Amino acid sequence: MKTGLRRLGLLVFGVALGLPVGWWLPRPASERVDRVVAMSWGDGSYGKAFYGAHVYLEQGEDESRVSVRGRVYIGRGDGRVSYFRELGELGTASTEDEAVARWGAISWREEGLAIGTGPDARFVLRETLERHR
Repeated sequence: MKTGLRRLGLLVFGVALGLPVGWWLPRPASERVDRVVAMSWGDGSYGKAFYGAHVYLEQGEDESRVSVRGRVYIGRGDGRVSYFRELGELGTASTEDEAVARWGAISWREEGLAIGTGPDARFVLRETLERHR
């Protein structure tokens, strides 16, 4: 009986300590909605809205610039994403507004995925996107 109460006490203590600590820990930039530049779901050979393009900001090495990064989520079903492919750094910008202007447009084409406009745009071939299986 005492062992059960001791375990229950440790569980309650762990939860009471873990919740505030988890609340205050910093979240990765890829999980913060205020760091999103653009997000779009696109169809693929494996289904409708199977791929999700996510462009987000991280603090750059130079404090005066932000790093614009890309990720493609793969698989969407049962309320969860199976896994993702990192696209790495798309470029840097001096402000969030500049990042949105340069990489805020996402378009899904038959040939693949286009992120951004102008000379900074990145294109990922459909063959590359669908190479996950």
